[in-house]
Amino acid sequence: MNSKWCLVMTSYPNRDAAQKASSDLVTSKLAACVQEIGPVCSTYLWDGSLKRDEEWVLHIKTTQERVPEVQVYLRANHSYDIPECVVVPISDGSLDYLDWVSGQTRR
Repeated sequence: MNSKWCLVMTSYPNRDAAQKASSDLVTSKLAACVQEIGPVCSTYLWDGSLKRDEEWVLHIKTTQERVPEVQVYLRANHSYDIPECVVVPISDGSLDYLDWVSGQTRR
């Protein structure tokens, strides 16, 4: 990935779990900002059955450098067997904002 910044998307089964993950990611400097969006309805097949569940979506703003650590966090601290982790590169945006993201996630 050539972009320095990215948006990582995941979802949680309830607001409390989403808020805990958001707080953990920001306070550990893995993310500059996390937006909690929900509730939303997710429809999917699991073990051969159609499922519809209420979830909370997280938009995690971070740098490409921190993505591996975000992925480790999600695998270690998520209640789902297979937590969503979709990484979308940010190709352009407000340079002031993107500089802020870099500063907030600096080691």
